[in-house]
Amino acid sequence: MIALIGILAGLLACIFLPIQARQIRSGVMPKKFTGTREQLVAAFRKQLSLFKWLGLGLGAMQIVLIAIETEPGEWIVELIAGLLWFTLGGMSFAYDRALAKAAASGTV
Repeated sequence: MIALIGILAGLLACIFLPIQARQIRSGVMPKKFTGTREQLVAAFRKQLSLFKWLGLGLGAMQIVLIAIETEPGEWIVELIAGLLWFTLGGMSFAYDRALAKAAASGTV
């Protein structure tokens, strides 16, 4: 059951990360954010940095758990969860790079 919660959390993060990145690149400011545009981009890039390392760390942990799994068929769930977390880490690397290029060129 805990693995299912982790898979759901990773899936939701993979869905909402591109949406939020697209909104930030298009200039939408959240109503509750009181800072400037540059502060928003810096805060989002800090969040992406967290997702990068969280995705890589949890993905690696899930892959290691495959080796010690004793239940038959449970390795499939661990593999799916690991690949999902690696995907989140990879997406975070890509969006962080895209936001850095956009900020450097002045389009953000």
